[in-house]
Amino acid sequence: GGGGGTGTASPADGGSGDDRGEDAESGDGGRTASDAPSGGTTRPPALSVTVAVKPVRAEYQGSCPPPEESAPSFTATITVNRAPATVEYRWITGSRKVSDPGWKTVAFGGDRSRTVRHTELSYSAGGSHEDWIAVETRTPEDGTSGHVSFSTACEEAPATGTSSPANGGEGRSGG
Repeated sequence: GGGGGTGTASPADGGSGDDRGEDAESGDGGRTASDAPSGGTTRPPALSVTVAVKPVRAEYQGSCPPPEESAPSFTATITVNRAPATVEYRWITGSRKVSDPGWKTVAFGGDRSRTVRHTELSYSAGGSHEDWIAVETRTPEDGTSGHVSFSTACEEAPATGTSSPANGGEGRSGG
């Protein structure tokens, strides 16, 4: 019978790790706790309001006065930073012609954002009426939203029997 050879495994030389991750002086984070402790004395933040006006239809061209379903129409999203709250607002235009100029009130219960709608029926007979519209608030603070441009062009009612198809398909949301 033959004898098997014996192999000697030399252990790999494990180097002694000399990397000690030393933090250079830990800089002070400069964080100051600005949170007031929540106690009975904490006052709620002052009520603030933001209003964003968006055009639904910004142009009208046709016979005047424009019909409500195709006249320039806008939505305004009114947002408060806390609820419940009440906001007074009205629609304003550059020409001061507004078809619904009165102050309105919108009440916020649980939700802090409400969308209101307005259709602007003002026009210049026999011509083009170009204007801007915005929302002005007076409660809880005075403010004005950004302006949205719109135009209403009055044409003489066509003598021929051709009528352009009405803008269909828009569901009216009651509010």
